[in-house]
Amino acid sequence: MKKFNLNAYIDFLYAKGISKKTIENYKFLLKHYIRWLEEKFDEDEFLIITEQEKQEFINYLQNKGLNENTIKQVLKRAKDYTFFLGGKWATLTSIGTTKLDKKPYTDEQLNKILNTLKEKNLLYYYLAIVLYSFGVKPEEISKIKPSSFLFEEIIFLNLEDRKIPAIIFENHKRDLINFIQKRSTKKLKDYPLFVYYNDLKNKLIEINYKNTKVYFNNLSKTIGVEITFKKFRNTYITNLIKKGINLQTIAKWTGINSLQSLVEYYKYIEVNENKELEKLK
Repeated sequence: MKKFNLNAYIDFLYAKGISKKTIENYKFLLKHYIRWLEEKFDEDEFLIITEQEKQEFINYLQNKGLNENTIKQVLKRAKDYTFFLGGKWATLTSIGTTKLDKKPYTDEQLNKILNTLKEKNLLYYYLAIVLYSFGVKPEEISKIKPSSFLFEEIIFLNLEDRKIPAIIFENHKRDLINFIQKRSTKKLKDYPLFVYYNDLKNKLIEINYKNTKVYFNNLSKTIGVEITFKKFRNTYITNLIKKGINLQTIAKWTGINSLQSLVEYYKYIEVNENKELEKLK
């Protein structure tokens, strides 16, 4: 039986005297949490939801097109279910005051992260380039192969549900192209892009959400800049808006269902009012 199976929790709710109608609503809300948990956590892992995990889950829900009120209901049920499993909900903000963090990296922060990664770990360096250049979701990392990239005037990342154009610094573009070409050999081309050979285990190890999160968390403490999948994705979306890309197009490229959620990124963009006025002439 899977750790995240709802059956025992549902029996617990019935034992508390909660009505069948209410329980069905809880099951509907929790299906999002169950899917997210199964993507992010091992079944035998002690479940701790930190503020960072909560924000990542909120972003996951937002990408599914859920409105703010529904997200709060899901979070409330998710918290209760986490406690039922014996886990810990160690977030900094209450559910009722949850804010969807859309803040991107500044160029200075992004360069600091990438320069540090280039010195310390090249594989994570290339991963960070892909994260900020294409705004991919954490669960999509394992789906990226050397053949997923199309090299035209713009570099595209071709995923199952969408084709994503890159917004990338020129020096990072050269490094990424060289890396992809090295991984396009007969031996490696059919493997996910982000794998490495472990001599001790004598096998290829895949970079995934779990081990990347741990690595980024540790590096964040060293350089004093928060490193998360969400902030890389925020940076990509914000850069698209800065370039004047239509919101419907941005939604298509990023796989976001809610246009309203994209509007919230505008507060991080400086607007030149004089240039805006010129558009009216």
